[in-house]
Amino acid sequence: MVGEPADAALLRFAESAIDVARLREEYPKCAEGLWSSEHRYQLSVHELTDDTSVIGHLVLMRASAATILDYCTSIILDGEVRPLDDELRERCVVAMDLLAAHGERVHGLAQRVLPIAEFPAGFAFDVIDLNFPLVCACHNGGTRIARSNGGGPIAMLVGPQSAFAFIGFVGLLDPARTEIPPAVQACREASIKVVVTTGDHAETAKVGDLHLSMAEV
Repeated sequence: MVGEPADAALLRFAESAIDVARLREEYPKCAEGLWSSEHRYQLSVHELTDDTSVIGHLVLMRASAATILDYCTSIILDGEVRPLDDELRERCVVAMDLLAAHGERVHGLAQRVLPIAEFPAGFAFDVIDLNFPLVCACHNGGTRIARSNGGGPIAMLVGPQSAFAFIGFVGLLDPARTEIPPAVQACREASIKVVVTTGDHAETAKVGDLHLSMAEV
């Protein structure tokens, strides 16, 4: 298996519940980017077909738990897309905190559909410099302009139909390597202050193996 440990773990999780090979066949991949530590997300674009032709494109996002909801204005519940109102947003945050409190590394998943009229079959998607709109939905219902890795503004579609629909969270256990505890202990015995810098949810760092009685996280 080729890829980052998190990718491998997510793939194994998916294979335990669905036919991954069938989904890959039904939704051919057009473009895919690696995890961006700067933007804290990973994107892939897939074709939507009606058995004879491409009728649209599906953009899938994996993002950090802390940022995924900023991209979403709707949520998929029981197979239906519903507005992500304040009550549902709060329920999502509670679920995220619960997973993190168990020491799990939390990933958020979301999707959106790009219209075929604006992004026809064969469109060369660039998931690095973003030549397609990536909406960040503000909590007040507005939108802000996302920027490419090069810093320039990109074209933006405005409205709920252009934002992502939240799919859910996935929690992964990521225990510390066996050599870390003795290294931390040696530092403490030498009166060296140990500080953890992490992109994980604060609760994940506090209760996970990386905490290890450190002074600051």
